Amino acid sequence: MSPPPAGRRTMAPMAERDDERPSTRLRATRARPVVLAIGGLDPSGGAGSVADARAIAASGAHPACGATALTVQSTAGCVDVAPVEAEVLRAQLAHVVAAQAPAVVKIGALGGGEVARVVAQFLAPCTCHVIVDPVSAASVAAPGGRPLADAAARAILASEIVPRGVIVCANGPELEALTGAPAGAPGAAIEAARVRLGRGARAVLAKG
Repeated sequence: MSPPPAGRRTMAPMAERDDERPSTRLRATRARPVVLAIGGLDPSGGAGSVADARAIAASGAHPACGATALTVQSTAGCVDVAPVEAEVLRAQLAHVVAAQAPAVVKIGALGGGEVARVVAQFLAPCTCHVIVDPVSAASVAAPGGRPLADAAARAILASEIVPRGVIVCANGPELEALTGAPAGAPGAAIEAARVRLGRGARAVLAKG
């Protein structure tokens, strides 16, 4: 077999279940439901996969993560976002679910359109519960900071990922992005949630 072209990333083939030889600790966690959090990495730990893992563990489940984007972020704000390579995310998810079938998948920040496409394809045959947190911007954005989802990612989120969710947890700006309807005031947020329900969401939690 000829070597791959220079500069092209290759992913290792997925190991068979019996060949993965999980550690004793991992075997013990399999007694708990696995929650797979797919989202960005916030280095400050205040949001993203770090915060998701902390909340999942506190709820008595075993956290697993798929990284969609790396952020340059602190408690002072988010200044840059770098989506991971789509094939890297695809391989992450394949390896995780081969060894730890999730009971729940939680979707957070998507970063870019190619990454969002991988997530949508991953969810298509999924029979587990899907929770969608349509993160489009950091809660604290530094001046000149980049959004956590570009236009292509937001389109795939709205049309293909949100309808897969058992519940969509969205704040006002996120509801506005999903519906195009104003959602700043409580009454408006309720109406925007109803708009989203009419477009395919099964349930919407409108947050402040």
